[in-house]
Amino acid sequence: MKLKILYDHQTFLEQVYGGISRYYYELITKISQRNNFYVEHSILYSNNEYLRNDETFNIEAFYSINNFLNEKYFFGKNRLFNLFKKFKLVRDHSLEMEKFVKDRLLSGEIDIFHPTYYNPYYLEWAIKSNTPIVITVYDLIHEKFSDYFPNVNRFLERKKICIESANKVIAISENTKRDLVDYYKLPESKIEVIHLASSLNQIKNEKILREDFSDSILFVGNRSIYKNFQLFIKSIIPLFKEFPNLNIIVAGGGNISSSETKLLKESQIEDKIFFKSFHNDSELISLYRSCRLFVFPSIYEGFGIPIIESMQNGCPVVCSNTSSFLEVAGDAAFYFNPMEAESIFESVREVYKNYNLRQELIKKGFSRSQKFTWLSTIDQTLKCYKDLINSI
Repeated sequence: MKLKILYDHQTFLEQVYGGISRYYYELITKISQRNNFYVEHSILYSNNEYLRNDETFNIEAFYSINNFLNEKYFFGKNRLFNLFKKFKLVRDHSLEMEKFVKDRLLSGEIDIFHPTYYNPYYLEWAIKSNTPIVITVYDLIHEKFSDYFPNVNRFLERKKICIESANKVIAISENTKRDLVDYYKLPESKIEVIHLASSLNQIKNEKILREDFSDSILFVGNRSIYKNFQLFIKSIIPLFKEFPNLNIIVAGGGNISSSETKLLKESQIEDKIFFKSFHNDSELISLYRSCRLFVFPSIYEGFGIPIIESMQNGCPVVCSNTSSFLEVAGDAAFYFNPMEAESIFESVREVYKNYNLRQELIKKGFSRSQKFTWLSTIDQTLKCYKDLINSI
């Protein structure tokens, strides 16, 4: 008899491209290929790139807040959009998908329900049908940096409900598990640590174009406060004088902010920083393979998939020595204290100028990255599901 697993739609409404939706895309597609498991999902509408590029998903696009009012951004837009949905001036696709979840849970046919984010809309139906719930927690960024997130209290209330009502919590690192125990006072026995993996090794090599960024340092992803981008830039300003050909490639993360523009202008390095968007995995791989090294100066991460991505593609990693970084990178990265400018400068400089060190990090990185595979993630996740059912 096949084990029936239901995933919901939450993260696929929020993310067009990103680590959380990638994680669930990999779970849904790869578990669907396993014998003895049957996967259902409530993703009827989504603008997510992974789904829309996969012909096995029959997904319709939906009208999101990003399309609202000609894609203009202004304070209060989210509240106004929600009012439009409330009065049915725009279609609320989430209600239709929530009804799908309700019907499937109340049918009594679902063995495991795994919601993809922290809205507990499903709780009444899961309790009524006695369906075991598994929730994945990626990090505690909103808890640790709540001052940087407006209106975060409601989000944290919902997240707390989801975590405490779950029968099992998957943490994506030992670091996240420790944070869950410390912050939410969860018993360790309720938490299962299952590491993530990178999907970039699934791209065929003939699709990869290599660019000439051999003098460049790569920064990938968003540049929120805890990502520490501006201190990183301030720290390495002296390097531009020592190495005149040095450039910084900033991949993804959206448009440059006013504070970033001011920093680059005051530092007189505007012509040394290049902001590049990437539209698919092939373009991101090209950047990893073309740049001299990758720097990840974040103060806190739940896991740090870019570390694995960089290692897979032969780009030496220089990163923070905090949170999950040591757990993920092991001895295959060169570390610094992300709170000290001098430490960042010295570490980046050492790897940038030292060819032999870079080759050593590349070799260790290839080996280290092999420890993190989706095959392992899927196997451990399915074991978690089965162990939970057997324990009830």
